[in-house]
Amino acid sequence: MKYDQDYTQQVKNKSSVPVSGLLITNQWLEVLFVAFLAVLISGIFAGNGGVIAFGIMGITAGLLSYLFSRVALNQVFYQKKFNGNRFFVDELVEMQVEITNKKPIPVPWIRMQDEMSESFEVVNQDVTNFIFNSYTKTQILRHFASMRWYERIRWKYELKCTRRGVFKIGPSKIESTEPFGMFGSQINEDSFDEIIVYPKIVPLDELILPPLKPFGESSGGMELIQDFSGPRGLREYSSGDKLSTINWKSSAKLQKLHVNLYDPSSSHTIIVAVAVDSLETYWAPGDTEIIENIMSMAASISHHALSNNYTVGLVSNDMQTRESKAFIVSPGRGEYQLTKILESLASINTLAYAPMAEHLVEVSRSFPIGSTITICISYVSDDLLNSIKYLLNKGCLVVVLYLGEGDLPNFGPDIYVYDFRKKMKK
Repeated sequence: MKYDQDYTQQVKNKSSVPVSGLLITNQWLEVLFVAFLAVLISGIFAGNGGVIAFGIMGITAGLLSYLFSRVALNQVFYQKKFNGNRFFVDELVEMQVEITNKKPIPVPWIRMQDEMSESFEVVNQDVTNFIFNSYTKTQILRHFASMRWYERIRWKYELKCTRRGVFKIGPSKIESTEPFGMFGSQINEDSFDEIIVYPKIVPLDELILPPLKPFGESSGGMELIQDFSGPRGLREYSSGDKLSTINWKSSAKLQKLHVNLYDPSSSHTIIVAVAVDSLETYWAPGDTEIIENIMSMAASISHHALSNNYTVGLVSNDMQTRESKAFIVSPGRGEYQLTKILESLASINTLAYAPMAEHLVEVSRSFPIGSTITICISYVSDDLLNSIKYLLNKGCLVVVLYLGEGDLPNFGPDIYVYDFRKKMKK
């Protein structure tokens, strides 16, 4: 199995940190040391060899235990490996946990502990190592082992991504003790492994779109402008051609003016608006399942539009949105644009900073003229209907992707409305 080394967490070679004894406290250790010292002194004065031996044994055991605890976690390496760090909902994460002892001294007892979100579900494997913490809504992954010298131990898991989001696995804590259990050592690692889970993409090929399609009539878009990212060929210069398109190097070689040819592009822009307010009180948390369906639909629309070579941007009214920043993702095209949109959708929270009706009006001045505004929403207010009319008057085409409850609201004849509730339930 090949794992992505870029997302490996490893405890570096460092001295272990002594902590309070795992079986007895520091105060009791001091009492025991004084007691054995007193036994040794009394045995010397009494001339009793057995008492002297007992005192020496107690002090020696304590000193050896302390020294052993100082080196117990030296040259012990702990790491987690994953088969990537970006996944979609319902995909499986392959995780390998590995502990290695690279010294000629055994470790009789060692415990490793990691925190991870409850959104990761263990698939078809022993889950006894996972302990759920209802207070923090996390699960603790624990491993216990006894290691010989130069030994390596591995555990492998398959974790199912059940919810979109940006999740951190960690921090890690490693604890050990010496054979007598009087002294303990531990290493706390503050670094995290980050896993990004994208919302699920639903295929939209079976949708029947109206004649005035929000994504146009052709897969290549309207040939209104040219894409200057790379020329596709040359042709001879003709009157009216722009001087900026002349290829001077080729013209000098061919002894005749030639201009670059470019692929046609579309000026049509799709703005995907994600509304996280699902109640009349916009700041209140709404139905989690509905919000997740909205994120999934936004991802699906973005994928559909980018696959048809359109320019796509993303806006939202969640708490991370800044009033001075219209776009979460500025309009763009290409495969990397889809990655940026999916990462942004993964990080959107479910609390709104303002109603979508108000936010749309605020950011609409940044929308290109003639844009198609696709609003993924579950709650429709009179203010939102007024905001949609405002966008129509600005020359935008508005498409509503409705995922709320109850009867489908009446948006009027000039708005394209799609009811995706049954589709998302499937």
